[in-house]
Amino acid sequence: MKKQSNEEFIARIQTHLTLQKQKHELRREIEQHQQTAEILYQSRALLASVLNSSRDGIAAMQSTRNMVTGEIEDFRYLLVNPVFAKLLGKKRQEITSNSGQKKLLNRLTPGFFEKLVQVVETGEPLQQEFFWETDMKKKCYDLIAVKLGDGFSINVSSTVGKRQKAC
Repeated sequence: MKKQSNEEFIARIQTHLTLQKQKHELRREIEQHQQTAEILYQSRALLASVLNSSRDGIAAMQSTRNMVTGEIEDFRYLLVNPVFAKLLGKKRQEITSNSGQKKLLNRLTPGFFEKLVQVVETGEPLQQEFFWETDMKKKCYDLIAVKLGDGFSINVSSTVGKRQKAC
């Protein structure tokens, strides 16, 4: 009986030590998670600050693909800064909640949607100028689109003051 009670005592100590080790590991993982969450929060705040203070229109779009063929059928906005929203004459929430951007993109310039599909499919950036009417004024803009995941980021800046030539 004594041997069994010693073995039981040792097993209990080992269990207790294992539990203490697991608690310590769990505390360490929680601390790492909290640090990661703080870094993520700061990164998001920095990104929002940069986007919201930019003089350029900035947006990120995600591909909408056909479930059978896998072809890009349209794009949807993931992110839009205030300048980009003003350029479109809409509120940011309205823009990001709407899908079906193909018509609007082709309204900017014919074939523009297909050019953006090529950015996503090939990874080659797109840079071009285009006219857009805002506040009853037709303005010339520079546009740069760069692949971002299964979509692209887009930067639009006014050419006014940058160069005198017509768009």
